[in-house]
Amino acid sequence: MRIHTTSCQRGATGQLPYLQRSLLPQPNICERDTDQAAKRKQGGNVLYQMMYEDFNTLPLIKSVREDTIENVLKCLEENYNEYRVNENGEFNKKIEIIDKQTQSTPLFYVTSRKNDNESVEICKLLTEQFAICNPTAKDLMKQTCLFYAAREGHINLCNFLIEKGCNPNDADNFGQTCLFYASREGKTECVETLIKKGANPNLLDLNKQTCLFYACRDGRYETVKCLLENGVNPGIKDAQRRTALTFAKGNGHNNIINLLKNAGNVIKPQNDSSAQPQNAKTPQAQQAGTQKSEPISGVNTVTDPNSTGNVPRKKYKLQYRPLEEEDPQLWLDAPLIKIKEFERKFPEIALWPKNISVPTSEVNNSTDPFNKQWYTLANQIIQSLSKYEGGHIFEKLVDAKKQNCPDYYDVIKNPMSFSCVKTKLKKGQYISPVDFIKDVQLIFYNCSLYNTSGSLVAITGKNIETYFNNQLIVTGYNNLVLKEKTINERLQKVEEENIKWAQEQHNDENKKEEQANPNE
Repeated sequence: MRIHTTSCQRGATGQLPYLQRSLLPQPNICERDTDQAAKRKQGGNVLYQMMYEDFNTLPLIKSVREDTIENVLKCLEENYNEYRVNENGEFNKKIEIIDKQTQSTPLFYVTSRKNDNESVEICKLLTEQFAICNPTAKDLMKQTCLFYAAREGHINLCNFLIEKGCNPNDADNFGQTCLFYASREGKTECVETLIKKGANPNLLDLNKQTCLFYACRDGRYETVKCLLENGVNPGIKDAQRRTALTFAKGNGHNNIINLLKNAGNVIKPQNDSSAQPQNAKTPQAQQAGTQKSEPISGVNTVTDPNSTGNVPRKKYKLQYRPLEEEDPQLWLDAPLIKIKEFERKFPEIALWPKNISVPTSEVNNSTDPFNKQWYTLANQIIQSLSKYEGGHIFEKLVDAKKQNCPDYYDVIKNPMSFSCVKTKLKKGQYISPVDFIKDVQLIFYNCSLYNTSGSLVAITGKNIETYFNNQLIVTGYNNLVLKEKTINERLQKVEEENIKWAQEQHNDENKKEEQANPNE
């Protein structure tokens, strides 16, 4: 029997003094106590599923992350020899070793190795020489180990996993594919490899954003260039009608701004070329025609200093009620979709001044009247989480060196803390109320990923997570999430109507041209 100890109690942010934990794994997995062991028949062979509470303490996990290939093989031979695959690819027993907390397998930990080729060889040991891992297994975030390999930029490992059945277009709980993670981290060669293997760069996540948005936001110039060369559409607009260019401008990435502008169609969003009415010049500045002198309800007006003639013209800031029945007092600035609808329904007054500059899209999202509602609640909720018993543990990001947990960032690839959430709220960086929820949930996910379930930090994390979920209900925050969903669904319907109308107009114009030039 061996006693394995760690230097610190694993915490989501490590805000605890040095603690020691003793672990008592047995040398043979079939003799270990497990929380769940499910047997079933598969192709005539017995398949075992073994779920562990203290998954990270298994000798195999430490071995696949740190040991040489020879030592990993030795560990497998000593502990899992009954699951060995023979020369003909046959086996008598197959096992799936699973972390009960995160649903991850040993393959997920192989991806953290620095050497790409070593990662491939160890994956072959776990899947081809020993029947103990399913290469297409997904964790609680609905991610396969291909996501982790892509984030690390392991090209050979990505190729191997795709050959083993991992789909590069599988989406996780955030609606993102492995290509999003490779793009965000600037793993350009890996991005190119994934696209060649069938990854679609134009897939949208829950925010209606492509992987290009994240590469632009984080200043990944070479990755942006690669995505553009491989067919990503820079004109796609997200749920808040922003393009990738918006995020490049908001973060001051001038080289990427120039790259996007030179791409040609960044100004025109997807499908907008056919849906754009002829007389629409700008979505931000509006001006009424001479037939209309009174402002529409909910629309702010100012005199247009550039107007000429006897009839004073007015410049409108178009607004609309997104929830006319549910919240009739809520007026929002009209997005491009609603402006086009206005042009379509009221062409006689949808006359825009010619020489008006379009202001740059505001990066801070918290100024929108609807966003103010959920931003206010989000600030209240995150402050209450900080004050909750044990909340200080998750206040700041882990200082791995100071807190004596050097492997923290090997395990946790997307660190998050209460202070990070507060900063993003202060800067107005959240686009959707769901984004705030995801970040807070990520804190507790990291906690469960790094800690054993019975530890003080894990228990505290679960308690605060339960409190958080309750606050989403009692404060009415979840209701605002549903409202946003309703708004987006209605905007989508309007957009479909705009596109249909524009196509009809286009067809009518073609018919008129054909009638005017019958001999051509």
